[in-house]
Amino acid sequence: MKVTAKRTHALIGDQHMHTTTPTGHCVSDTRCRAYNPTTKHPADTTGCPLCDACLAAAERDIRSLVYDYVDLEQLQAPSLSQALHMQPTGKAAPPMPLNGAAEALQAEIVHVTVTWEEILRDHCGLATRPPHPRRPGRQLDDAIRILLPRIPTLAAHPEADVYPTGCEDAPTPVTGWQAIHHLQHLHARARGMLGRTHRTTHLPGTCSTCGYNELHRDDPRHPQDPCDVYCNNCHTTWPHTDYQQYVTQLVWPTRAGANA
Repeated sequence: MKVTAKRTHALIGDQHMHTTTPTGHCVSDTRCRAYNPTTKHPADTTGCPLCDACLAAAERDIRSLVYDYVDLEQLQAPSLSQALHMQPTGKAAPPMPLNGAAEALQAEIVHVTVTWEEILRDHCGLATRPPHPRRPGRQLDDAIRILLPRIPTLAAHPEADVYPTGCEDAPTPVTGWQAIHHLQHLHARARGMLGRTHRTTHLPGTCSTCGYNELHRDDPRHPQDPCDVYCNNCHTTWPHTDYQQYVTQLVWPTRAGANA
């Protein structure tokens, strides 16, 4: 069955996905959960485009889409002041969604999961979906139950012509591992919309391992967090005290001398 998709750049550009043919290394490339900063290679794989660490992370992220959908619904609940408008004036306007972005993201989550549920059902010889109409939340729930135990199968699925983000798109060939990255990206977008992300600060200086100006530090999530500094390119990590010594003894004196 030829199924559905949307903007190709939403899958490729926005997610920075590795799009070459699998060559024995995890196709997540530098975003691989088991990336080796010494060899500068993602983890080895055998028979699956994604490594075991990335498959485990994908299972967690895809499972969370059910909760993301429910939480996004709360963004559209009317506030008390909106619900108790005691003296309406003028002609009543048609009801409008209170948070169009949240509603659009919910629709995309349901569309993508149901699309790949149908593909997996056909690929694995499972029974087709029940024909009776279902609410979007129920569609998502049913689709996730099909996807979760078959993440490795989905990752190895060859290209299928789909509409990645909605029925308005032109059919686009997408592989199973690209679909997994898209689903994970939807989870990340939902977290950002729900305010569950943490600020990351770009720090001065270059990485002593790869030489890139990609040093970052995440804001602490808990009081005991060490706030280590890491390179976003090669993933080398240092204690924050070591970075402070590096900045005070090397970076700032060098800049002061250059400005003199």
